Amino acid sequence: LSDWLDPLNTGQDTLGPLLLEPSFFKVNVEGEITTPPGDPVGLVEVYLDCENGHVEHFTTSSDGSFHFELNFLEETVCHLSFAKDIDPLNGVNVLDIVDIRRHILQLGQLEGDQLIAADVHPDGAVNVLDIVQIRRLILELIDEFSDVDSWQMFPNSIEFELDSQENLFFEIKGIKMGDVNFSADPTR
Repeated sequence: LSDWLDPLNTGQDTLGPLLLEPSFFKVNVEGEITTPPGDPVGLVEVYLDCENGHVEHFTTSSDGSFHFELNFLEETVCHLSFAKDIDPLNGVNVLDIVDIRRHILQLGQLEGDQLIAADVHPDGAVNVLDIVQIRRLILELIDEFSDVDSWQMFPNSIEFELDSQENLFFEIKGIKMGDVNFSADPTR
């Protein structure tokens, strides 16, 4: 092979840059999923899907963290998405109905993430339709909320460009639907 590459035995490499190893760049994409009070959310399905065809999946443990170690030859755009739709009764009880009812009657006030958790009939408002859905779930007339997953993640998906060696960290909020007093066990 060396006779073919250097027939005059000059010591010069005629293939030049073609003999160099390809240059990968390494990026860690990681994050943490927590409830509004700050408790880690386990059993969240985290999906990574990149435009170059790279796909990975990760399920968070009880510490609510996720981690992907990526090696790429060139820039690419990736998407992270999050899902958890198990144990819809976790943390949902009659006290949540009482709090929602007090909110509707203006005897109490739900705020921020509580309003999101209360809107299980997702019409952008907290009303009697939400109470009906929660009551039906508690009485086991239904197995799950019909229009929402049992957990909502914010943001639900993230698009980002991998174009450097910088590590990325994302903070995701997980809200248990129907649980306005945040009594759910986020590890199950």
